[in-house]
Amino acid sequence: MTQLLSHPSPYPPVGGTSTWKIGWKTPVYICTFYLTALLLAIGHFIFAWSLNGQAVPIDGFLRQSYVSAISIAFALSFRSMLSASLSISFIQRLWSLFRLKAMKVSTIDSLLSLLQSPLKLLHFEVLWNARFEWGFAIFCFCIPIATVFPPGALSVVLKEQRQLETNKQVPTFIPTSKLTDNLAFHNGSGIQLVYAFKYFVRVAYRSIMAGSYISALSPCGQNCTYGLTFQGPTLQCSNVTYQNLSLSAIYADYSVQGGDYRAAGALVQENFDFELHYYKEVDLQHEFDPEKYISCFLRRADYFVNVTYTSGTPILNFQVNNSQPINSTTLLVPGTPRNYTNPQPALPDDRDSAAIENLNIWAIYQSMVQAMSGDVGRYGEYDQEVNDTIVLESSLVQYLDDGVRFDITEDSLNSMLHNITLSTFSLRLWDTSTDVVTRNYVNTYSFAGEQRYSMVVPYAVCLLLALAFVSIGLASLYENSVGASNGFLQTIQTTRGSIALDIAARGSSLGGPDNIPVVLEDLELMFGELKEPYGKEGAVRRAGWGTRDEVRPLVKGEYYDG
Repeated sequence: MTQLLSHPSPYPPVGGTSTWKIGWKTPVYICTFYLTALLLAIGHFIFAWSLNGQAVPIDGFLRQSYVSAISIAFALSFRSMLSASLSISFIQRLWSLFRLKAMKVSTIDSLLSLLQSPLKLLHFEVLWNARFEWGFAIFCFCIPIATVFPPGALSVVLKEQRQLETNKQVPTFIPTSKLTDNLAFHNGSGIQLVYAFKYFVRVAYRSIMAGSYISALSPCGQNCTYGLTFQGPTLQCSNVTYQNLSLSAIYADYSVQGGDYRAAGALVQENFDFELHYYKEVDLQHEFDPEKYISCFLRRADYFVNVTYTSGTPILNFQVNNSQPINSTTLLVPGTPRNYTNPQPALPDDRDSAAIENLNIWAIYQSMVQAMSGDVGRYGEYDQEVNDTIVLESSLVQYLDDGVRFDITEDSLNSMLHNITLSTFSLRLWDTSTDVVTRNYVNTYSFAGEQRYSMVVPYAVCLLLALAFVSIGLASLYENSVGASNGFLQTIQTTRGSIALDIAARGSSLGGPDNIPVVLEDLELMFGELKEPYGKEGAVRRAGWGTRDEVRPLVKGEYYDG
C-alpha cells in the first residue's frame, strides 16, 4: 500500500519534480462520460415513449428508417460513453494494483491491453493475479451485447383505427310485405300457385353443398362490422313421424331396410312439415339397425346477426330466438287437405302483408326442402339409386370406409336452413340502414408493455454495475493520488531507473512480439520508489518500475524526481 509521509524530506527538489496531484481532468472525464451515458439512456426512453402509438409517416423526420437510425445512434453513443468512463476507471484500478504486487512483465502487458484484446482474458496469469480486474474487463465486453436490445424495443405494428358511420346501407333479409319484392313467384294463371325463385334455389343448393353461408361482397370496405336484426325461418323438430314416405317401385324387393334415406315436405296439422326417414349408419355392420325419423315444423324467429368483414372475408355470428308458428292457412289454396305432400302456397292478397312476409320465409324453407327431398337406396351397391336429393353432397353425411353415416338432428337441419337464410345477403335484394364500424389498419410505433423491459433492463443493469466499477475506479484514483493513463507518455514516465529492466530489455529496442526476450517476459516488476536514486544520499526520490529488490512502497507527499 502507498504509505503516508510522517517526516517529509528536508532536501529541496532538484530540477523538475512529480506532483502528488489528482487534478480535475481524470475525475471529470470519468463522471462526465458516465452521466452522459445516463442521459442518453433516459433520452432514448423518452424518445421511444413519445413515439408510442403514433402513425409511421411515409416521409419526414419520423419515418421508420430515420427512427431506427436514431435509436441505434442512442444505443451506440450510450455504449461509447459508458465504455469511456469504465476504461479510465479501469486504468486507475490497474495502477493501484501495480503498486501492491509484483507481476511478470507479460502479465502487466496483458492487463494494460485487456480492454483492447479479449483474447488476453484467456491468460491464466491475468486471472490469477487480477481476479477483480478480469471481471471488470468481462463486464466491459458485455456492454456491446447488452446494448443490442434497446433499439429493438421500439417496434412497428399494425394498429386498428375505428370509425363509426351512421345510416350505412348494407344487405339484409327482409320478409317484405310487397308482392313485387320477394323470393317467390307465381305461375300467372288460374289459382296462381307460387314457387321459390329458381335463382334463389341455386343459392340454396350452393350453400347446402358448401356447408356454410354464401359470402356477400362487403358494402363497407375490407374491414368493417355491423349488426342486423330481422325475422327469418327456423325449424322445431321432434322424433315423431307424421308422413307415410312410401318408396318407389324400385325398392319393392328391398324388404329388410327399404330406402337408406327418404325425405319430403308436407302439410301436417296446418303446419309446414319436413320429415326425414333414414338409417343412422349405412354399411354391412349396421344392416339390421332400426330406421330413424325426424319431423320438423317451419317457424318464424328473430335473427340477431353480427357481420364482421376482415380483409374482405365475412364472418357472421348470429343467434336465432323467439320462434313462433306460421299459420299456413293464410297461404294455402282453400280446401287443401291435411297431410298434403309438398303443398304450394297460393298468391296472397296484396293487402295481406303478414301472409306476404310469411311467403318469403316459406320460400327459404322450401328451397331447402326441394334440395333435400327425395330418396337414397342401396347405397354403395351396383344398383344404387339416388332420386331428387343432394343429401349425399351435404354436411348431413359423413363418409365411412364402406358406407355413410347420416347426422340428421334439429341442430344440423337448422344450421343448414340458417346458412341458406344468411346467403340471401349475397343476392342484394334488400338493403337496410344501420351503424357501421369501419376498421383501418395503419403502421404505428409501439413501445408498451414488455417491449419497454428490453430497453429499461439492459440500460439499468449496465448503469448500475458500471456505477459500482466507476466508484471503485474513483476510489483507486484517490488512493493513488495521481491520475493514470494508458498512453505512451505514461510508459516513458514510469520506466526509467531500473537496472534490471534495462538489462532484461536489451536486444528488443525495435519492439514487436518476435523481439521480446523470454527473460523480459518473465521478469517480475512492481511500481514503487526506486531504492537507489543515483547513489547520492539525500537526493530526491525517484518512482518507477523495478523488481522487488529495486523498489519499495511509495511515500505519499514526498518529492519524487521528474
